[in-house]
Amino acid sequence: MSNVQTAVWFPGVRGVPAKSIIPYAQRLEQAGVDQVFTWDFLTGILPRVAWGESFSPVANVLPDGDSFYDPFTLLGLAGGATESLGLSVSATNGIRNGPAEIMRMAMTIADASQGNSVVCVGVGEKQNTVPFGYSRKEGLARLEDHFRLYQLLWEKTEPFSFEGNFWHFRNAYIGGARTHRPRMLVAGAGPRALDIAARYADGWLTVVPAAFAHIEHYAQTVRDMKVALEKYGRDPDDFIFAIEAIALIHEDRAAIDKAIDHSEFVTSFASIYGRMAHAEWELEPDVELARPRDYNYTLHLLPNEVTREENDAVMARVSRAMKSRSFVHGNARQVADHWLTYINAGATWVGFLDFAPFVFGLDEAGACLERNIDVCTLLKA
Repeated sequence: MSNVQTAVWFPGVRGVPAKSIIPYAQRLEQAGVDQVFTWDFLTGILPRVAWGESFSPVANVLPDGDSFYDPFTLLGLAGGATESLGLSVSATNGIRNGPAEIMRMAMTIADASQGNSVVCVGVGEKQNTVPFGYSRKEGLARLEDHFRLYQLLWEKTEPFSFEGNFWHFRNAYIGGARTHRPRMLVAGAGPRALDIAARYADGWLTVVPAAFAHIEHYAQTVRDMKVALEKYGRDPDDFIFAIEAIALIHEDRAAIDKAIDHSEFVTSFASIYGRMAHAEWELEPDVELARPRDYNYTLHLLPNEVTREENDAVMARVSRAMKSRSFVHGNARQVADHWLTYINAGATWVGFLDFAPFVFGLDEAGACLERNIDVCTLLKA
């Protein structure tokens, strides 16, 4: 039996009741899935000008792709309705919340899940920060402070001071009560983010295939990370190698092919998030770029500023190959077999981002959940 931890995404959209996470989480716990996770988005990634029923069948229920609940509140609902299910946030960022605030929230869900939780923290995407008045300029410097402070906030039993790159604490203290230590992961792919993870974090999260689409690249990065961990005097076996697994899971091959050929959601998603750094599509010999080569989802996306003309021009340039390679797609067995290669390369936590309901409709939500459970079961067999 595999020791990998499995997690299933709850989208957390405000077009459905917040309490719908309760039966969702209870079903995951009943099925033996390790964790439920959700993400901390203030706004979505899809252009507002594109939203409509021709774009996604969920548009007849959801007014837009930008309405999300608070993730920690959602996980509180899930934790109150389950006994052993893990609770995770993948991911929040170190710009909109301070380190003490994130640590307190992380300690809360760690206690509610008996320590079965992870909180992933990244620099923060442009669309989730800049429109709301935040600056990304000190993002990595802030991130380093966050992870240094998470350790201190957990370890210190008296008020303490701290001089960081951005954060400066004076006799700060969040109390000495301790139950379960939160596991704090760096979300990111750049060299400095990976170094921060190796120095200070409990693990590292990346998104596949948006980053590390090729198993050889991922495997080498895991090996390099283990070397770095040992250099810093840390045990690689205690480190979490986590991936968010972007998927389109369905037992009907014809339905998947139809979605790849015709779904506007799939086309738009592929152009934006198929590869976070758009230039990485050049590694695929049969895929032509749909955006400027230097386009990067994290650095450049402002979906509310995209015009109809700009959106249509990008969508027209997205090839079938780009759409197909932006998701891992197939039935549960086929999808599980793909992610097993990443587990064999060192991944120890796999969380599924299955976009099937946004492609096939909310009436597929129940079946989508069961397919995700099937994949998790296969991964742990």
